[in-house]
Amino acid sequence: MEEEVENLKGSASRHEKIYLKAAKNYLEKGSDYAKNEIQCLQRILDKPISPAKADELTLKKNILSTYAA
Repeated sequence: MEEEVENLKGSASRHEKIYLKAAKNYLEKGSDYAKNEIQCLQRILDKPISPAKADELTLKKNILSTYAA
């Protein structure tokens, strides 16, 4: 998986660490990890935070949603 992440191109390559970390945590912590992490991220996003941080957390939430399905 790490080799595949290193081969990502374009916008996906900018976020390779998020993809890899999400996959590793999903495998280690089980199927509830993504759902629980999405809920946590949403609670943070509901509070006033900087636009840059909101973009980062939204991206992570979107990536995690693929595991939560």
